[in-house]
Amino acid sequence: MQTDLALVYLELADLYDRDIRDLQYSMGHDPTAGERKYSGTVEIQISKRNELLHKAIPLFQEVLVASPGNPYALASLGKANLQLGNDDLGIDFSKQYLELSKRSQHQWKQQLDMYAEAVEGRVTTQQRNFYMSKIQGAREKEKKMHLMLGSVYMRRNEFGKAANEYSDVIKIDQAVPAAYLERAQSLAALQQYNQAVNDLEEYLKITDPALHRSQRMKAVELLDRYQGAPSRRGAAPVPRGAAGRGRPGDAFGTPDGR
Repeated sequence: MQTDLALVYLELADLYDRDIRDLQYSMGHDPTAGERKYSGTVEIQISKRNELLHKAIPLFQEVLVASPGNPYALASLGKANLQLGNDDLGIDFSKQYLELSKRSQHQWKQQLDMYAEAVEGRVTTQQRNFYMSKIQGAREKEKKMHLMLGSVYMRRNEFGKAANEYSDVIKIDQAVPAAYLERAQSLAALQQYNQAVNDLEEYLKITDPALHRSQRMKAVELLDRYQGAPSRRGAAPVPRGAAGRGRPGDAFGTPDGR
């Protein structure tokens, strides 16, 4: 019951959080509008989101006490604390969840292998799909958690850690545009411009020119800047935000993919 109620609070908070990110994105990409057009609404939405998160967190903590290692509680506490800006707590819970997720995927794979051996390889499509859906579901949640952690590390100017998180996303799924764009900016901040250029070129390959028109224009601007960077002695790290950051995707919603 507590888990169900806490998840309801978290899902409602997600609705506000997505609205907040949409408004913040508009604030950075609407040259005709001053900040006043959005700032008041953003503050209201943040207040409503945080109120729900503060209700959810104690319930998830109680679940974790009753069931140590509960994946829903760990993931939700990680996400909620990161959204509230409690970075250290959020990172700790998120890392615990990621370790648990990796073990879970390994166990599902072992079960599939053991079952296949028991039936001498005669695994039906339905049975195989059951095991693979468990593994894929865990990988999807893991991918989104890495995206959120990467965003947090970028905000904290921990660019190496951010690049590692985005690399983990790409290991899971090579078709996530946001991972390449964000990793390019983290690598550029570390003055690793050649690798940043490679990521931007990959981003441009896998994005839709019509759907991602604005983001692609910013990516091209960054590409030009980074391509010239190695010839500039003592070049300062490239500022973040030039490609419309701030929408990395939430940990258990739909990733932005821009």
